[in-house]
Amino acid sequence: MKVWFLWFLWFHTKDASQPIQGLRGQWTEEAMTRAVEAVTAGMSLNKASITYALPRRTLRR
Repeated sequence: MKVWFLWFLWFHTKDASQPIQGLRGQWTEEAMTRAVEAVTAGMSLNKASITYALPRRTLRR
């Protein structure tokens, strides 16, 4: 899965000569709030992390 994700990032970068930057800390507070509300309402952590584009591990904390 990681290989596919890295390929996806590489393919969709505007300038292929630039290195791929990590996604660390790219989520918003609003996305985190909505994801926490969704998990509290019964959505799985995995589905919430995908839906709201949050790292699963961050959401688990």
